[in-house]
Amino acid sequence: MEELRRQLEANAEYHRLRQAIKMSPAKHPDFTLVQNLILWKGRLWLPKGLTTPIGSHMGTAKTTNRLLENFEWSGLRQDVTNFVSQCLDCQHVKYETKRVVGLLCPLPIPHRPWEALSRDFITGLSPFRGNTIILVVVDKFSKGIHLGMLLTAHTAHAVASLLMKIVGKLHGLPYSLVSDRDPCL
Repeated sequence: MEELRRQLEANAEYHRLRQAIKMSPAKHPDFTLVQNLILWKGRLWLPKGLTTPIGSHMGTAKTTNRLLENFEWSGLRQDVTNFVSQCLDCQHVKYETKRVVGLLCPLPIPHRPWEALSRDFITGLSPFRGNTIILVVVDKFSKGIHLGMLLTAHTAHAVASLLMKIVGKLHGLPYSLVSDRDPCL
């Protein structure tokens, strides 16, 4: 605590705020002075860049919450994020928490046009007759495409009907249809 007091006494921003609080406490209702320390809503206020976190941490969220119990400074959350992301111990010891990704399985090569299709959506377009989404259907054999317009509020039934209208009536039902499980559907 004595080291912290020495650092605060050498900090100009700390002196300016402490003097302003002494001169007009009404202008700083969230701040109080206790034993020559500045408290903001009951937590120790520190000037930006005064301290560097030392010791272990438990990740960004828990470290931020622990610091906010007793301290406050401008940019605290960003400082904690930077500290945790640059922690050398974590970079040496931390393990990957995600499941191991499996091997990619290539899709079978189609033998004729319009047998295997892929579909995707183009969203966020300016409205045209109430339609703001384009359904893109691509033939994986010939790389030919068919496009169809959809309303912003569409259903799976509307997508299936449009698919049959723009592809099914010309080429028949496809053998396979690949999708990226788009949230638009």
